[in-house]
Amino acid sequence: MKIIFLGTGSASGIPTWSCNCSTCRLAKKGGKNNRSRPSLMVETGGKRLVIDTGPDFREQMLREDTRKINYALITHKHADHTASLYELKIGGKMELMIPKKVMAIYKKDFYSKGVFSFIKKRNPKIIIKNFKPFKFGKFKVDSVELKHEKDQKVRSFPCFGYVFEGKTFKFAYLSDFNKILEEDKVRNLDLLICDGNTMKQKKGHIGIINAIKLYKRIKPKRMLFTHINHDLPQHQKLEEYVKKYGNIGIAYDGMKIEVIE
Repeated sequence: MKIIFLGTGSASGIPTWSCNCSTCRLAKKGGKNNRSRPSLMVETGGKRLVIDTGPDFREQMLREDTRKINYALITHKHADHTASLYELKIGGKMELMIPKKVMAIYKKDFYSKGVFSFIKKRNPKIIIKNFKPFKFGKFKVDSVELKHEKDQKVRSFPCFGYVFEGKTFKFAYLSDFNKILEEDKVRNLDLLICDGNTMKQKKGHIGIINAIKLYKRIKPKRMLFTHINHDLPQHQKLEEYVKKYGNIGIAYDGMKIEVIE
């Protein structure tokens, strides 16, 4: 299995176009501080899966020289995770799977229903359906319900993470949350990929400080932060900080992890 971090930035990416902070200035030079919107790709058994299709999805696919995906999973409806859904119109045969509670929001939204119709018209081979646990190579893929509360009229926005479990390796991808509603599913992890949007908890994000407490409680063998915002310290300094608390690191765009199945 190969895990590829397509994007590790927050909703605005880094650099943020309207900002001149030190992190954004450094990110303009490239390197690990330059972050596109959050997305993950997993490859195993000759199949390829992506989680979320944010605004930078096309560029991410081109960067990784990817021409075919078999599955696309969606965590929630926020634009930084779904703005490029329409790119699946050219993907050929694949399955787009969306958790039932998230799909219910799409069905209420006239624009979103139009996007689905457009995708299916252009790509009749795509299957759009509610997510159900399935086998992906030698791994079972299941969803994890999360709480992603925002200071908006919709107090609790349906949001999900995903767990991949094989015989010798188990990891979870939890990109946006301030509480895990099905914590039993993320026990005994070899790797936890976790929301690192802020230092302190706010606006639907757990915050790095509380995520470290979560790490100490559920004890994954390794934790990597993603969904990094530009107002956090630059990559090297942030990684030096989190490493003090265990086997914890900061993911970056293009980072790859090879797993022996």
